[in-house]
Amino acid sequence: TFCFNIALDETLLFIYLLAYSKAYSSFSTKSLVISVISLLGSSFTLASIPPSMNTIKHNLKNAGITTWTFFRWTILSVITSFVVGGVGILFVKGLSLANTFRNAHSHMILALPLAGLLIVFLYKISNFENDRGTNLIISTLHGESQIPFRMAPLIFISTITTHLFGGSAGREGAALQLGGSIGNQIGRCLRLNDDDIRIMVMCGMSAAFSAIFGTPLAAVIFAMEVGSIGILHYAAFVPCMFASLIASTFA
Repeated sequence: TFCFNIALDETLLFIYLLAYSKAYSSFSTKSLVISVISLLGSSFTLASIPPSMNTIKHNLKNAGITTWTFFRWTILSVITSFVVGGVGILFVKGLSLANTFRNAHSHMILALPLAGLLIVFLYKISNFENDRGTNLIISTLHGESQIPFRMAPLIFISTITTHLFGGSAGREGAALQLGGSIGNQIGRCLRLNDDDIRIMVMCGMSAAFSAIFGTPLAAVIFAMEVGSIGILHYAAFVPCMFASLIASTFA
């Protein structure tokens, strides 16, 4: 690897010098051969130097840290995917039953105002009157606030109730809030630090979006980008990918 990196760097330098010499019409085949031999010779000479014991220890330590990080996030992703995926299955089934029942009993829409009052009452007794919805999820990704766990059951019940009585409520925002709330709670229960909790929130959103809509790849990109449009949090890519694919398969 050391030899390859040096050879690659020097090859790029050689290409630059070659282009420069061509621009000034001072290029010859003899100079090309001499340059290639000298570049490869210096590369293999440097690569033949054995690494020191400190370098070996440093590389082994980095390898151990990387392996542990990968294993740790694999476990966390699996836990998140099964928990959020299971809730996603219940959510989709609940919406399906609610829509089927409403279609069979069209007069249910007359009780829609009462359903609205019920939802307001639930939010009031839960001390969640100033619900910011998806904006709260985005604030959490920026480290500006925390998602209360009660958001998950509230959004679950209110969305199904709205569909049952003929109201208009999308599943996209509900999926993000469900997944983000559950992922945040799992991270807090496991006493993760703030950065890891933000990744858990993204894992939860990926798993929920994937389980509900069946689009695992889109769920990963969407969850990584929703906090800052045009900016991807690459540290969350592998955990979100695992959570999304497992949740989609589980659902």
